[in-house]
Amino acid sequence: MKHIYDEVFDLMMYTIPEKEMKNSQVTEYDESSYNRMDVLWGFLSKVRCIGSNRARFGNICKVALLVATLPHSNASSERVFSMVNNKTKFRPSLQVDGTLDSLMTLKMEMLNTPCYSLEPSPTMLKNAKQATRQYNLEHTN
Repeated sequence: MKHIYDEVFDLMMYTIPEKEMKNSQVTEYDESSYNRMDVLWGFLSKVRCIGSNRARFGNICKVALLVATLPHSNASSERVFSMVNNKTKFRPSLQVDGTLDSLMTLKMEMLNTPCYSLEPSPTMLKNAKQATRQYNLEHTN
């Protein structure tokens, strides 16, 4: 198995074909231009080793994908909280797979429906009461 530093060295020596460079190029309104990295990494992920047909830059492309998908800010998380309108002192302790997930599900389901038009079923009411009772038992002194 090829080590990532071997792939980095190989990539440094590799020349991306001119056709691929042109395909990735974007020209702005002010005549400046740049290359789209997602297009270039997409091309590099398809380059194969001669003879073995394995990905030539497989490991480093995985790293590039991970780096490219890292959020550059917490703005999307903040938008979620704005959407559910949760500005309480409990906000930092909301569990993603519990309360926050439930709030988001309700918000998305009721996106175009006013809250006063909701008619909960008897089962929904029963489940809500059980969950409330359980929550209160777990969080009271």
